[in-house]
Amino acid sequence: MNTNGRPPQETKTVNNMTVYKGRWGWYPCDYDIYLEVKEFHKLSLRDVQATRRKERYLAKMKHNRKGIEPPPALGMSIETYKWILEEYRKIRYPKLIAEAVTSINLPREWKNYLTYLRDHHLVVDPAHA
Repeated sequence: MNTNGRPPQETKTVNNMTVYKGRWGWYPCDYDIYLEVKEFHKLSLRDVQATRRKERYLAKMKHNRKGIEPPPALGMSIETYKWILEEYRKIRYPKLIAEAVTSINLPREWKNYLTYLRDHHLVVDPAHA
């Protein structure tokens, strides 16, 4: 058993990349990384939505702004979000054969940015809860 209570996954090296066998096929990362990328996607979407909400509020003339001002956002662009979404989809859907798995292309510092998003949106890290 792993430290997270799950049995170890079967792995295979294909094109200098380790792929992982799951219940439905082969994946480019293990389940723990998948959960982190899933949260990264969710918080990125939340930030894009907050950015758009703030932009819509600021686009109005001052006398047309009703209600409270939306909270600040980090300002993630829609292009960056689409890139994260594409990588998340690569991880989410399995391939039937290990050779068909493509590598994920997340930036080197994505885990640091995930921590920054968690802090900004006041999300508790499940590993440290």
